[in-house]
Amino acid sequence: MHWTLFLMPQPSLNISSFRFILVPSEVHGFLYELVFMSYWHAVLKKDKTINQLTNDLQECMKELCVVKAILPKVFQDRYFMWEKVKSYSKMKILLNYEINMLKRKVDTLDEDFFMKEGQITMLKDSIGKPFDLLASPDSLLE
Repeated sequence: MHWTLFLMPQPSLNISSFRFILVPSEVHGFLYELVFMSYWHAVLKKDKTINQLTNDLQECMKELCVVKAILPKVFQDRYFMWEKVKSYSKMKILLNYEINMLKRKVDTLDEDFFMKEGQITMLKDSIGKPFDLLASPDSLLE
């Protein structure tokens, strides 16, 4: 039986993680094929991961393009809504001012109404009494 040295890689696949082992000649070819297949299995696994990451990146890029296309419209809508809010705020201030002015007018009209009502009552009361222009004001109270 012949023995040969075999360069055996460690699981990390680093160049520094290889070591030499002494194996029978008959096993050498088999070990070489096994190491070769393990290496390519790891490469293919990494390729699959890279492909998946590439696909994920492409999907994200598509979504980003959609968002970039929509974003200006969203900002424009937000701007118009903000302008409406400012406009409604101004309108609210003006309407509150107008409401206060109308309340003051109603109060003034109520005062005028009560004054006119009092005058009418005084005139009704004085209908049956003689009216003397030269009379003293005290005589009117009687």
